[in-house]
Amino acid sequence: MDGFVRGTWRLDRTDDTATVVVRLFAGVDDAVEAEVRDEAHRLATFAAPEARKHAVTLL
Repeated sequence: MDGFVRGTWRLDRTDDTATVVVRLFAGVDDAVEAEVRDEAHRLATFAAPEARKHAVTLL
């Protein structure tokens, strides 16, 4: 966010679902959380276009 590392992410796959798991280093406000979720969903769709479902988990 804003040019700073604020967390890590990984892509988990099951038979039909690709899930981006985001682990933030610190809490963020609701607006930033919504932006992170939106971007993570776009990443899941890009990284695993063959998956039938795309999901986001924020830790």
